[in-house]
Amino acid sequence: MKNIERTMARTLAEATAIVKANKRGGGKAALQKVVRTPNLTRPLANSTRPASERGVTFHFRHTVKSKRNDLTASSTDQTTAAIHQAYIERKSAVEFVDPSIMSGLTASDEIGAASGAAPLHADQDRANFGVIGKTRPEREAFWRKIENAEGRVARVQSRIIAELPHEAPPRARIAMVREFCRALDEHSLPWWAAIHKPTDKNDDRNYHVHITYFDRPARMDSDGEWDFEKEETIKDAKGRKRRVRPGKQNKPSAVRARGWVKGLRVAFAEAANNSLAAENLGKRYDPRPYRESGVGKHPTVHLGPKASALEDAGIDSHGGRVNSRREGKWRTDAAVKPWLREISWADSIEERHPTSDAMIKKNLDHHRRIATEGVAVANRKATTEMLLEGSDGRARVRSAFLRKTCERVLMRASDERADMMIDSVMMMMMEGSVIDTAVARIKPLREQTQIRLEAITKTEKDILQTVDLSRRSITMAITESVGRRGDGRSPESNAAINTATNVHEKNPIDDPVAAAMAVLAPMEKSIDPMRLAISAPSLPTARETLAARKKIMDELADATNRKLRALWSITTDAALLVDDPDRKQAHLLGLGFCEREAERRGLDLFSGAHDPQKARDRQAGLRYRDDARGERKLLARLELVRGD
Repeated sequence: MKNIERTMARTLAEATAIVKANKRGGGKAALQKVVRTPNLTRPLANSTRPASERGVTFHFRHTVKSKRNDLTASSTDQTTAAIHQAYIERKSAVEFVDPSIMSGLTASDEIGAASGAAPLHADQDRANFGVIGKTRPEREAFWRKIENAEGRVARVQSRIIAELPHEAPPRARIAMVREFCRALDEHSLPWWAAIHKPTDKNDDRNYHVHITYFDRPARMDSDGEWDFEKEETIKDAKGRKRRVRPGKQNKPSAVRARGWVKGLRVAFAEAANNSLAAENLGKRYDPRPYRESGVGKHPTVHLGPKASALEDAGIDSHGGRVNSRREGKWRTDAAVKPWLREISWADSIEERHPTSDAMIKKNLDHHRRIATEGVAVANRKATTEMLLEGSDGRARVRSAFLRKTCERVLMRASDERADMMIDSVMMMMMEGSVIDTAVARIKPLREQTQIRLEAITKTEKDILQTVDLSRRSITMAITESVGRRGDGRSPESNAAINTATNVHEKNPIDDPVAAAMAVLAPMEKSIDPMRLAISAPSLPTARETLAARKKIMDELADATNRKLRALWSITTDAALLVDDPDRKQAHLLGLGFCEREAERRGLDLFSGAHDPQKARDRQAGLRYRDDARGERKLLARLELVRGD
């Protein structure tokens, strides 16, 4: 097993080195995800939804936007509320459905509207509906009216994004969203919901809903005017005039309560479960957090759009590595939990029935030994499954990304830009072929791992049968015997539990962190992918800071055009992706040094073109002449002449 793991890791490391060598000095700034060299030995453990006795967990996120923290530079909008409304309603994202579903939805709400509730509006053939306006311009104007009516730091928009079950048909997804939004109708809160479908850039199960709502009750009169936008001028006791909004309602205490968001999550789970039950589907949602539902998994880290885009391109991110480690530990913990329960069961039997019967004591010791062996086998099985899943996972994702990107570039390339795109396309094709070769070399090793997994599974099945027979025999023996109660654990019981715990947590062969994860991705000692980025931090004294920055300038001055572009590209990624504000500022300063050096020698960092006539320093412009594009064209001509 160790030889297979080492061979897989070595093969992927060789592929990474080949890809890196092929891309030295090349790439466009617009194709950062292509220019970045992925580390193919990083694991790609797909996250799974843990289940409890009530159902599976689900994604539900609630955020609030205010005039204090969500300002915009737009000349028409104070916040991003109207922009977000347009974003969630874009045609490319909202799910198209049968028009009969939407007409039935509005018809079923006409009775409620007649009784005084806000009328429901919906698109004809899209899962896009709510109560804040008939048309999209009206809905965008609604949020601008709220901005004008609310105070300087008031909340203007609440947002919900929730996962929808992909197993359910469109009518069921619409029904569960409508049922959930009745919780907002109960407080007369205006809202809008848009159900999004999966795209070719994400998982085909990625059905989710975006809901925007205002946390203050509001009603529209027959003239189409909202109650909160009506203004009047009154005089106070001293005769001073001031403008008021008499129709503006108070915010409900329930909406302002601390448990409001938690209650919304519970209401969403209930609505989803009702629709799933109506469709005779077995899936259910559990709204409880992990710690309350008994799931021993740490919540995953939210990647965000930038890190998610990198992961989709096969490039590992810090959050992705954390999620892979947590997923691996959770899978292994779940695999050994049944065996640890068997040891605890034997311990409880010994506590209730002290070892007056030598045969029962012997059977309990035998049961613990079997369960301890089961812990070791379960560890090996979980580790082998993760190795089989993640060994070439990142390489396959990278290969698929390159194929899609190459097709997209070729389809969008015009005749004028063909010369600019050909280098990038050739680079992607070359990298794709290297990765495909690495995957093909790993295939026989994966087959050996599959055979090993089948053998481990058979061993686990045999141990399960043995422990089941042992449990039955012990139960029968205790039933037939008369023993006295004890008051403590035996040394043998503690030894067995400690042995099982050590096998699970400390054995470097069976632990997922020290085995599959250690082979495919070093843990805390992993190399920082931004280690080559230029950083100009502020040091304790001005003299030290000046000396450090002079060293950076000298290093950049000694770099070739290729190396300078590579350092600029890596530093750009670092400035975008790091979270620490001090590191980000240091990388931004380093980016400025790279750009000044490029201007000094007349190098265009975006295209790689070098023009000495544009150099600020004439001698520097003549010194650096390694134009990456020109060198590749020259090599191509030489190969053509030689007939290679």
